[in-house]
Amino acid sequence: MVCLLRRLIVFVPLTILCLKGCRQDTSTLDVIGGESTRSPPFFVALHEQKAKGPFCGGTLIDKDLVVTAAHCVSGLKGPLEVWLAPDDLEKRPASVSVEAIRVHPQYQNRRFQHDLAVLFLEENSGSNASFATDFHPASRAKEPLQILGFGNTSRTGYIYPKTLQTAFVQELPGYECQALGGPYNFVMDQQICASAPTSDSCDGDSGGPLLLDGKLYGIVSWGTGCGDPSQPGVYTRAASYEDWIKEQDPDTLPVEELAYAVFYFPLQYDNKQFTAGYHVWRDELHAAEQKPLQTWIRSMRGKIYTLHLMAVGPQRYKLELQAHGRIYSAPANFPTGL
Repeated sequence: MVCLLRRLIVFVPLTILCLKGCRQDTSTLDVIGGESTRSPPFFVALHEQKAKGPFCGGTLIDKDLVVTAAHCVSGLKGPLEVWLAPDDLEKRPASVSVEAIRVHPQYQNRRFQHDLAVLFLEENSGSNASFATDFHPASRAKEPLQILGFGNTSRTGYIYPKTLQTAFVQELPGYECQALGGPYNFVMDQQICASAPTSDSCDGDSGGPLLLDGKLYGIVSWGTGCGDPSQPGVYTRAASYEDWIKEQDPDTLPVEELAYAVFYFPLQYDNKQFTAGYHVWRDELHAAEQKPLQTWIRSMRGKIYTLHLMAVGPQRYKLELQAHGRIYSAPANFPTGL
């Protein structure tokens, strides 16, 4: 299966690995072998602003905090929003803007490890999911795990539903998963392998929940195709990251993390792109007196953050961030053409 990011794809020898959220610009982004279902109050669908369809799923785990897959949000080009508890895409669900994004600092996009991120929402959004208590799959191998999503329902083509789909899979022991070889060699204890004879998550389901008794057990991450029980889907194990997720607080983020979280998609000026994610921010004693070339202003949790683009030489720039009553700067010497 060939698709762009979002069940994630990369090319490896003899295998096409597809992250379960590939973008489809011509259609809304079902679960293989699934059926229509009502959305639980904590399920969300990610979509770019003004987009007609979602590209990934997510789970509301606090009144204004969503957990999803890192690969869903690592390459955004514009503002992100979520639809709350969507059942039917023909009936436009309520939408909430995303104010900031925090990708797990150990996220590995080559080995598909630590594939999770948290989204800070603009407003309180209702009921949230609780975390499932982790268990060893050898003792409860037949435990049904529920998947939800608007992703591809076809094993051989592209069919995207308008209604939310659900299906059930079962976890495999980690050693069985690793024995499959190829990209499965890198599956960690912090990940879950799960499959079923006729069910699977697929492209467009990335970031959505894997549920155990209605509680968050995993996050849809990647697979080597869709609907083949010999090639299980891989999920981020939510319990392994529960403490990290619950610790997320924008007020305590280091400035380099804060800048990347608030200004999470590329900034554009004069046919060039800049990013706030260089991680080399330094404290400035005084604000620069020169006039900014461009200014961007965003808010998060009632606080205003301002980012200036300043010229420091021919084709050389820096970014100045005003945050927490101070000014910080970072070089922006590597603009890329749009």
